[in-house]
Parts: sequence; C-alpha cells; structure tokens
Amino acid sequence: MNHLTDDQFAECLTAAAPEPAIQSHLAQCDECRTELGVFLAAMDDFSAAALDWSKSQPVESPRAKLVRPHQPMAAPLRWALAAALIAAVGVPLAMHHERAKWGGNLALVEAEAEDSPAQIAQDNNLLRQVDVALGESDPSPYQEYGLDVPRKRTRARAQTRFE
Repeated sequence: MNHLTDDQFAECLTAAAPEPAIQSHLAQCDECRTELGVFLAAMDDFSAAALDWSKSQPVESPRAKLVRPHQPMAAPLRWALAAALIAAVGVPLAMHHERAKWGGNLALVEAEAEDSPAQIAQDNNLLRQVDVALGESDPSPYQEYGLDVPRKRTRARAQTRFE
C-alpha cells in the first residue's frame, strides 16, 4: 500500500475537503491517519503557545515603544538654544572680523563716517531733485482719472479756514 505524499498531506491541511481518494486512504490507513493526527496536534500546541505568548505581551506595540512621546515645547526650546548659541559665537566673531579688517583703528573709521553739514545739505538737495523727478514722471490718481488736482494749502490758509 502506498502512503500519502507530502503534497497530499499538505492538501489535507489546507483544503476544506481533500480529494475523495485521499479521504478513502486516510479511512483505511492507520499509519497515515496517525501521522496526520500527530502533525495536527503539534500545530494545535504551537497555536496555543503563540496565543499564550501574545496574551502575555503588553498592549503597547514594539513600534510604539520606539517612538518618543510628543513633547510640544521641545522643538521651540531647541531652536531657541541654537539661536542663542549662534548669537553667542557669531557676534564676537563678527566684531573680531571687523576689527581685523580695519586694523584695530575703529576710532578713525567712526570719525570718517560722520557727515559734515555741507555733506548733509548736498544730500538733502539731491533727495529733493529725485523727489521732483519722480513726481513729474509718476501720474497721481487724480490725473489718471481726469479729476481736478487739489491745490496744496498753505498753513496760513488752513488756519483761516478753520477759524
């Protein structure tokens, strides 16, 4: 008598109803029936052990253990610390660089930076010329829509109007 092959045993385990030839062989062969029973008992023991193990484990998943709890103030504090560190290191370095650039003679640089009254008057005159040039080339909203341009009132006229 030929016994069941591994493929036929696998069909017994996976199929809802194995082929009729396999069923009739199992009904007649005590050796194959015993081997199938031993395998099914081992699978039942394994399933029970796996279920018991899973019940004994904490509810929290291993992935959740790896993820740190959310700390809402941690990120802003880290950024503030980084900014303070950059300022604490960067400002003295920048000042040192400027001193080295001017040869340590900052008093001379500051004296040259002050403008004379003549220079200030010249700058103001240049700004007035720029203002006039821009005012002529840039139409006002009044001119764009063909409205009468309001005349500038002098301080004396404005005061007499409200009195």
